[in-house]
Amino acid sequence: MSPVLAEFAGPGQALSLGSPATPELDDGEVWLRVTCTTICGSDRHTYHGRRSTPLPGYLGHEAIGIVEASRRPDAQPGDRVTFSMLVSCGECDRCAAGLGHKCRKVFKYGHENLPWTGTYGSHMRLLKGTELAKLPGDLPDEAAAPINCAFATGIAVADHVVGHRVRVIGGGLVGLATALAVLLAHPAREVEVIEPDTQRQVWAKRLGMKPSTDQPVDCLVECAGVRAALEPAMAGLKIGGRLVLAGLVHPDSALPFTAEALIRNLWTIVGVHNYAPGVLPRAVDLAAEFNRRIPCPEWTRTLPSLDELDTCLAGAPDEALRVAVRFGPDPA
Repeated sequence: MSPVLAEFAGPGQALSLGSPATPELDDGEVWLRVTCTTICGSDRHTYHGRRSTPLPGYLGHEAIGIVEASRRPDAQPGDRVTFSMLVSCGECDRCAAGLGHKCRKVFKYGHENLPWTGTYGSHMRLLKGTELAKLPGDLPDEAAAPINCAFATGIAVADHVVGHRVRVIGGGLVGLATALAVLLAHPAREVEVIEPDTQRQVWAKRLGMKPSTDQPVDCLVECAGVRAALEPAMAGLKIGGRLVLAGLVHPDSALPFTAEALIRNLWTIVGVHNYAPGVLPRAVDLAAEFNRRIPCPEWTRTLPSLDELDTCLAGAPDEALRVAVRFGPDPA
């Protein structure tokens, strides 16, 4: 069967399945057979025109797969791997400063118009410089597919958290992954999750989070992406506390406080966007622990085929934390 790839022509238009020419691999590249991909919220935003992308585009960036062909020494046919969502040049001033995720020549899978670089298809071309991480055989595909986005972002956000009492706004996968990463880094911390959905509250508790309280916190972590959720939460941030912003990556993101409030309360604000090289292996461990505490069949839903993608992308956000499409059985 020929490799198949979904092409995105523009907002609101159905994805079209085709078989572009299979590329010849350059040095450092990998040809990956995608076994499972999951739908990130950013894909929905692009599909509905709330964020721009070059057209035609090739959506999807959360995935894992099996190496079929490789021109790099650390990837062999048969390896089951995840990959970094971003590719940086490693040479510019930002890369030299440890900001590879803000590389001046950054390439983002699922956000470009280069064929075979989105995950909504049977195969992917992984470019030179893409970080790879091998996956444990007992980690299910659906739990592993979001490693390179939600779980890696959770690690990156958790690295900026300070203090004993922490409150995370948002119980989606990024919020829950962040909360768990914070707790694993310092088990004595008291970590709360603010989330209106009852099922997600249950998941937060099973991950080890405390119920939300009125106690002031040392660190407030925004992962909801909803401006209205941040304003009431600010009342709970201590003088001298830290606000970590990760979810409000869209224009409707004006902050609900004045510079005077920031100054008088001695707050520190940190923005976290994507993740730097080196985070990916830690995200593999985080996904494995998340799946151990809450097995993935409880928080994922699997579509029967790529044909169902349009309905899912066009519809309302799913009750599951992630919707997956599988392309083959789990390896033994």
